[in-house]
Amino acid sequence: MRVLLLLATFLGACECGASPREGTAEERVEGPEAAIAAEGLVLVWEVESARWGRELFMLKEDGRARFLQEPGGLRGEQTLTSGELAQLRADLTSADVCAVRSRREGEPDESRPTLTLAMDGLRCERRLWWGEWRETAAWPVLERWRRQLQTVAASQPRAAERASPAPAPSAPAPSAPAPSAAGAEGAPSTGASAEAP
Repeated sequence: MRVLLLLATFLGACECGASPREGTAEERVEGPEAAIAAEGLVLVWEVESARWGRELFMLKEDGRARFLQEPGGLRGEQTLTSGELAQLRADLTSADVCAVRSRREGEPDESRPTLTLAMDGLRCERRLWWGEWRETAAWPVLERWRRQLQTVAASQPRAAERASPAPAPSAPAPSAPAPSAAGAEGAPSTGASAEAP
């Protein structure tokens, strides 16, 4: 279910509608990796922590990558070349990422990232504690792409900046009515506005 919510977030925040992938029965898979493959995604990295917030890295089969980090509204998009996609797949295959398993209990406040893959030859979902991920052969590969997308995201406008409407052009302030001849109490005695600044 979490993967489906992630997909809705990704597709809702991106102008990149995806059509379901066709394939033979042997190419179709069950579980979360099937859900991401149906949306054209090949990699989803997600980590949520009560202490640090949420981080999400998604990669589509056409190379479009998206990075989100909250709080702070850090968002970035980048397109990987076909060569970069092939290299990422080769690096993750070499690291035997689908064979890794969690082997311990988490530390207090330790996050537990989830990696879901739906690449040719790499179809799995793995959830390890942060420290366990750092001990895998896949970590340098994942960290390199994570950092690259963080850098791209940092150079793009933050979510709050994109959500703020552009300021409306200022119109000249209307002139205050001339004071009445009777000098009514509370009426401004000058041509200045009675409104607070």
